[in-house]
Amino acid sequence: MLLAIDTSAGTGVAVIDPDGRVLAERQEADTMRHAEVIGTLLDECLTASGIERCDVRAIVAGMGPGPFTGLRVGIAAARVLATGLDVRVIPVVSHDAVAHDHYAAGGTGSLVVVTDARRRELYWSVYREPAPGGVAERTAGPGLSKPDDVPAADHRIDAA
Repeated sequence: MLLAIDTSAGTGVAVIDPDGRVLAERQEADTMRHAEVIGTLLDECLTASGIERCDVRAIVAGMGPGPFTGLRVGIAAARVLATGLDVRVIPVVSHDAVAHDHYAAGGTGSLVVVTDARRRELYWSVYREPAPGGVAERTAGPGLSKPDDVPAADHRIDAA
């Protein structure tokens, strides 16, 4: 079982089985309360999934891009849990996960994934369509720019 934590925007936690199925997930959209909600979300998610902490084989940690404080809370939680459970942390760029879902659902062509960086700026990453059975390749980014300066691609996903 994987326990995934992402605090690059709001706070999200999920338990994923070995077949890639999401057994439980919890989210809090508020981007200012990561530290206050992460413990509760983790407990609720583990309880809802029906697994015990000892069943967790790795912790997936969202590595951003995102605001420093939010990322720090999620990465710290992932490292503490991994240390306590004696499992590894698997770092994942949050945009990479969005790109993976896009192509797994049949998306084609180049892709730019965009998230709000506040202060009228955007985080972005550009991807090349993977070969059949392959993994999307990030060709640029993560980057930070004004909205008019985000690179173009065949498709754009404005992720939360």
